[in-house]
Amino acid sequence: MFRKKARFKVIIKGIILVIALFITIWAFLSFTQTLIKASFIIFDLLIITLIANYNGMQLINKRLKLISMSLIITVLISVTILSLFIISDFNGSFQEEVKYDFILIMGDAVQGTKIPHRLSNRLDKGIEIYLKQKAVIIVSGGKGPGEDVAEADAMKQYLVDRGIPSSDIIVENQSDSTKQNLLNTKHLLVNDMTGLPIPALLIVSSDYHLFRISFLAKHDDLKFDTIPSATPNNVFIKAFVREWFAIVNDLQYVLFN
Repeated sequence: MFRKKARFKVIIKGIILVIALFITIWAFLSFTQTLIKASFIIFDLLIITLIANYNGMQLINKRLKLISMSLIITVLISVTILSLFIISDFNGSFQEEVKYDFILIMGDAVQGTKIPHRLSNRLDKGIEIYLKQKAVIIVSGGKGPGEDVAEADAMKQYLVDRGIPSSDIIVENQSDSTKQNLLNTKHLLVNDMTGLPIPALLIVSSDYHLFRISFLAKHDDLKFDTIPSATPNNVFIKAFVREWFAIVNDLQYVLFN
């Protein structure tokens, strides 16, 4: 009986270790950011510390296991709470009866000059709202690694190709983050609307992105609502995980600026 129980514990530990290593390998293949990769490695080390045996080192063993268990639980609770916040904003705050002055479509990485599916979903949602409201569209996004043109320039071309008048599109092509998308858009509008109230803005982006947009836009005193576009299934998990780290990073900006 004792041997069966011991064998069962070894099997469970082995399964946990394989799952942890598999997730870390996936993270290394999916992300380029060093912080994300390092975070998964640290989490793996905590898992290994928790399930490892320390023969003849009972005191250290208990302390290490307690520390590892505490950190793992803290991480899991934090990730769960953060995920619930993200999910709670999936539907946005768009109000059909409100007349918006501008529609801000948030940029995303382009492949050379090609608009990928996630970004085309954002643009198509912006077109849908434009046809109902005829509000001026702002496309926001700079030029990043692997991009032949600024995201905003590629986005404008996509809109024009689908019949949106160029005169109804404003291009903001200097930003390289969500924080800068919003700040640059605010500066653009305030400069152009000198002496007038801050205009009503409808922000279009992927569903998982709306929670972060909302707390940054509130911090920047924008008058806004949000509306989601669908995230393609093949990039959803990667985008969702990346969003955890982006939120933590942007929270520092909100809290200390």
